[in-house]
Amino acid sequence: MKVSSKVKYAVEALLELSSRQEEYVSVAWLAERRSIPRTFLEQLLLKTKRHGLTTSRRGPDGGYRLAHEASDIRLGDIYAAVEGPLDLCACGRGKDDTRSADAMLEGIWLELEGAIRTYLDGVTLDDLRSRGAEFPAAVEHTYTFSI
Repeated sequence: MKVSSKVKYAVEALLELSSRQEEYVSVAWLAERRSIPRTFLEQLLLKTKRHGLTTSRRGPDGGYRLAHEASDIRLGDIYAAVEGPLDLCACGRGKDDTRSADAMLEGIWLELEGAIRTYLDGVTLDDLRSRGAEFPAAVEHTYTFSI
């Protein structure tokens, strides 16, 4: 299983918002701070808003902020908001042929999906923040030129 850039960027953005719980943060500032392409970030934040994870406000003091406490936003919520439901098993759900390899493995894939969902639903933004004492800013790029 490979975690997409959408999920990685959404988690980064929401972690950043969690450190500014009461403020509205502009997309431009957030994109620059986390080195996330702005248009991509806008799309992700719209998805998190539609799923009730963030709220937004227009205007010069506008932007996005978390809709809930960081302790109430789970990785599973973020994943579902930007990727849709977790679906490892695109095998023959509901097919009658129980002899196919897909049908034989379907139960295993479904158990794995359940275990991943349970794990992701057990980790909150607060948990992530506490794992890495301070969420670091995006890597500053330093360029050295020698002539």
